Amino acid sequence: MCPCNYDACHCLMKRAACTPKPHKHAEVIKAWADGVRCQFRISASDTWVDLETPAEVRGKCTPAFADHWEYRVKPVEIKTVGYRRYIACVNGDYRVRTVSRPYSVSEEESGVIGGAERHDSFVRWVDTDWQYETV
Repeated sequence: MCPCNYDACHCLMKRAACTPKPHKHAEVIKAWADGVRCQFRISASDTWVDLETPAEVRGKCTPAFADHWEYRVKPVEIKTVGYRRYIACVNGDYRVRTVSRPYSVSEEESGVIGGAERHDSFVRWVDTDWQYETV
């Protein structure tokens, strides 16, 4: 029997490349085997659960990678930070300083703008709008 579930004669007659159909979760299985953090869930209403990596499994049961469960490579958490620069005069020397806040916190909630402007050293803003960097 051929890996493609046909007999060998069929593959020869069709001159088809005899390649087995890849496992439903082949890409995730490969990533997991390479040590990438993967997750599973039983149904769409469930939360994603981390699988142990091969290094963490060590002798315990490996994941089943069942056809009726969902698997994925764990998404990378992306964090964004906002900042604004201002000029401050400290002992007669002008310096650029920054204020920052998490992307998820509003300007009003953070209170950093008013805080910077209240300092005796505050001269003026360099940035008129918040700048954002993803880290």
